[in-house]
Amino acid sequence: MYNYIKKIWLFLGVFFLIGVTTDLSSQCNHPDDYTALRALYLATDGDNWTNKTGWPTRAQFLANPTPPAGTDMSGWYGIRCENGRLISIILSNNRLQGTLPNLSITTLKSLVINISSLSGPIPNFLMPDLESLQLTFSQLNGSIPNFNLPKLKHLQLSNNQLSSSIPNLNLPGLLTLNLSQNKFTGTIPEINTPNLGFLRLNNNSLEGTIPKFIELLSDTSFVFLNNNNLSGCFPIGLRKFCNKAFGTINNPLLPWQGDFGQFCATNGSQQAQVGAPCNNGNPADGENDVIQNDCKCGLLEPCFLNNIDIIYKGTSANFTICAGEAFDLNVVSPTGVAPFTYSWTLPSGTGSGNPYSVGSAVVATHNGVWVVTVTDANG
Repeated sequence: MYNYIKKIWLFLGVFFLIGVTTDLSSQCNHPDDYTALRALYLATDGDNWTNKTGWPTRAQFLANPTPPAGTDMSGWYGIRCENGRLISIILSNNRLQGTLPNLSITTLKSLVINISSLSGPIPNFLMPDLESLQLTFSQLNGSIPNFNLPKLKHLQLSNNQLSSSIPNLNLPGLLTLNLSQNKFTGTIPEINTPNLGFLRLNNNSLEGTIPKFIELLSDTSFVFLNNNNLSGCFPIGLRKFCNKAFGTINNPLLPWQGDFGQFCATNGSQQAQVGAPCNNGNPADGENDVIQNDCKCGLLEPCFLNNIDIIYKGTSANFTICAGEAFDLNVVSPTGVAPFTYSWTLPSGTGSGNPYSVGSAVVATHNGVWVVTVTDANG
């Protein structure tokens, strides 16, 4: 009987020791992770966070530059560990203030600190496993680093004070990019994000034409470029986004000032966008700006109301006509051989044809740029 009880106690003792050993091995207390979290707490006024359950105080951190015995960071608010290493920091809406330290946590997958009073630049984090970086609704400023984060899937930095130009990001695994509501300037670069499904660059001061990479995105992507200073014509490849989540409104230099629905009502060609209303920002022009043949936004040319003479040179002649006004078309051709034929291209979106002859008054049905090609008997 004594030996039987002794064996039971021996078994329980071994079991207990194994259990203690297992718990110790799963504790989250890696020195590098501790150093990073200590730096974050001290730099962002951790003592005044809304929730700091489990975290040491500032005084304790200052007294312990390395993790004290028994440290287990998995019990700290907002921290998640796996296999004894830190994998997630989520401290949104927790009254962080100050500047972000340059964290270097090789195992971290998520860094999420939304709604804070953080300011200063975003560090060029060296975290090879990072999949999600979210730092929205704060006061971060400066430019975005050209991150080397090969596994990054979600980059959300909206509603900050970030400025300068957007770097030529090389993040082939990126699924979400949200840089809206900042102060970015310059052109949108041709970034390498072939799998992107959600793009928000709205409410900045971006300029230039819509880049090619956006045309190449899946037609199931959500794209918002509203409230910028983009210019040029809409690429015809964007027609696949018609009736989808694609926004460009309030870009005054674009055709129809960025009204994508108006573009979708055309065949998508550049010629279909010539003559579309736009606004080049010059008050002296009033509301008479239109898209020119080179896709720039400029003042509508003065209307020629009558007695238009076209000198035959074997090429097209361009002139602007006011809708509803009568004009006389006369052909002056020192070298051409009658009879003459005419091929017309009417203003954007109004079709084409040969409606007019020489000599009699005709009425323009549409205002804008008309093109007439005059051909003599010799072709």
